[in-house]
Amino acid sequence: LSNLDAKLRVQMRAEVLRIQRRIGVAALYVTHDQVEAMTMGDRVAVLHRGELQQYADPQTLYRSPANLFVAAFIGSPAMNLYHAQLVRDEGLALELDGQRVRLDGLSEQHPELADRTPGAVIVGVRPEALGRLVEPGTPGSLTATIELVEELGSEKLVHFRIDAKPFRLDVDDEDLEPAAGLAGAGAEGVARVDAHVPTTVGGTVGLAIDAEAVYLFDPESAAALR
Repeated sequence: LSNLDAKLRVQMRAEVLRIQRRIGVAALYVTHDQVEAMTMGDRVAVLHRGELQQYADPQTLYRSPANLFVAAFIGSPAMNLYHAQLVRDEGLALELDGQRVRLDGLSEQHPELADRTPGAVIVGVRPEALGRLVEPGTPGSLTATIELVEELGSEKLVHFRIDAKPFRLDVDDEDLEPAAGLAGAGAEGVARVDAHVPTTVGGTVGLAIDAEAVYLFDPESAAALR
C-alpha cells in the first residue's frame, strides 16, 4: 500500500480488512508501516532484525510497550524520551538536567520502583499526555519553550525544547544503541494540544504531567519498568 497516495491508502486499508472479515480466514500481513500494523492487526508482532520484541493487540503495544524499541517505534508522533535520574524527594521524583519533577502516585504506577535504587532511568511521555499547558513552574510540570506549532484543525502539535538530555533510539540500528544527540542543546519534544489552547512561538509554558502517563525504562536492559 505504500505506493498509493494518502487518501487511497486509507481506503485500501479498510477494503483489505473488509475482505479478510468476509472470507473469515487468518491472515498474516507484513509491513514496515506501524500505522498499517496498528489499524489492520488484531494482534501485532513487533520484530527487530528477526527477534520478537513484543506480541500483543494494538492497544497493549501502545499503552504497555515491553521495551524502548517498541515504545519508540509505536506511536505517531513518537514518544518523547529523555535521560533522567530517579531521586527521593518527599516520595519519588524525576530529575532531567535542569529541572526536577515530583509526581504524586509515581510509586503506585510503578511498584517495581519500591525496591529500585535511585539512579538513571529513561523516561517517556507520549505527546497527548502533554496536552495540558500550565504556568511555568507549576508543580508536576516541565518548563518548556515553544519552537514550532503545527495547526491541524482539530488539534495542534506543539514542538518544544526543554532542559534535558534526549534519548533517541535508532530503530534501524543493529544493537539498539541510542543515537547521538547534540550536547548542551537541550532536548526537543512534541505535545498534542487542543486547537483552542493559545500558543505562542518563543513563549515559555509548563507541560503538566500525570504519573499514570509516565513510562520508565531501564537504560541498560531497555526493558520497561512496571
